[in-house]
Amino acid sequence: MLQKVRSLLKGQGKWALLSAIALGLLVAPFAVAENNDVMKVGSRNAATDRETRIIGTDVATYATRQSNDKEGDGGSAAYGCRSALANEPCLFVFAVRTARAFDFRSRGNEGGRILVYGDMTNPRNNRPFTTNATGVATGLNADEVDGQSADAFQPKTLIAAVDGAGAVDVTRTRGVASASRTSLGDYTVTFSSDISKCAYTATITQLTNAGAAVVAPGAAPTSLSVRTLDAGGAQSDRPFHVVVNC
Repeated sequence: MLQKVRSLLKGQGKWALLSAIALGLLVAPFAVAENNDVMKVGSRNAATDRETRIIGTDVATYATRQSNDKEGDGGSAAYGCRSALANEPCLFVFAVRTARAFDFRSRGNEGGRILVYGDMTNPRNNRPFTTNATGVATGLNADEVDGQSADAFQPKTLIAAVDGAGAVDVTRTRGVASASRTSLGDYTVTFSSDISKCAYTATITQLTNAGAAVVAPGAAPTSLSVRTLDAGGAQSDRPFHVVVNC
């Protein structure tokens, strides 16, 4: 072998050897690993037509782990693909047994983002995700819109059934906090929520000498003032119902 090297160093052979060495030094940093090659750290690894598989056979934690110790910026992993909607997703996770399919955690104030750009003309056609699960997502505040409860956007009817003494019949009442008789024929009915932007009516609930009932906003946005009259128009204690539509 030594004799062959000496012979190459004589004449034109030495230049051929030196050229081969120089070419090897220049090409090595740009080499790309391909099918069946050993993975190159810090270089591009290309698999032309086969999956690259990393399988842990008896690993108690995770088969692979990716991390980045650089402070301030730099992620740990990035994935991209050119698949179509009907084909494979860019990221596929399948818990073969009963483990969670994912667990995202963050020490920041924002857990993450889902940005969808499929239809820029009609963004409402873009869905953040779909699911076949129908259970309640613990901690997911889907009951609120811009800090307002979903109840605030739904029509609701509140009912107060009050007797002549000002007592509330709880079996026929919805959304009422309390009621009281303040004087002859005058009552205050307080509801559990703000009714200042609602419509309301009051009705006497006795047949003989029924009279009438009138209702007006109370001193608080949650209360109504009700006055009951006898058949002659004089103030008189009468049982009544108040219906509030919001």
